[in-house]
Amino acid sequence: MVRIAYDEAVRALNDQSSELSNLRTRTVSFIAFVASANAFLAGAVVKTPGSARDSVFYILTASASVCFLVLLVSAVRILSPRRRFAFTTEPRELLAQVDAEVGSSEAQYLSYLVQGYGGALELNDERLTPLRNSLLHLVVAGVAGTVLMVVVTWVVA
Repeated sequence: MVRIAYDEAVRALNDQSSELSNLRTRTVSFIAFVASANAFLAGAVVKTPGSARDSVFYILTASASVCFLVLLVSAVRILSPRRRFAFTTEPRELLAQVDAEVGSSEAQYLSYLVQGYGGALELNDERLTPLRNSLLHLVVAGVAGTVLMVVVTWVVA
């Protein structure tokens, strides 16, 4: 039974590691999409001769700029490596703790690892939650900014 618990703990840590990697990959992909779409839209606005740049234009573009700032802040939160995650264990440290605290049987050793991995899972989940929220903010801000740029393009063109 202890082996099953150990295997599940390792699988859960691998899932968390994959989730972090996927969050970062989706962030970069979404930023690339938003940047290319908005570059096209901004180019269309700039190329329009004699375009009306009244207060509506400036309000919409300022709002889009705020959305892009939110997008960038959210992306930095997701992509920055300042948060430390516990996906692996330092082997020397692990052996030193095991020698001091655990008996010699494999079941005791695995039980000790499962307890440690349980703490790591909780710590990682606490650190992943803000990143999940940042991805939501990033997507909402990116979509809102792109929609505002579409409206600006329609108003000006």
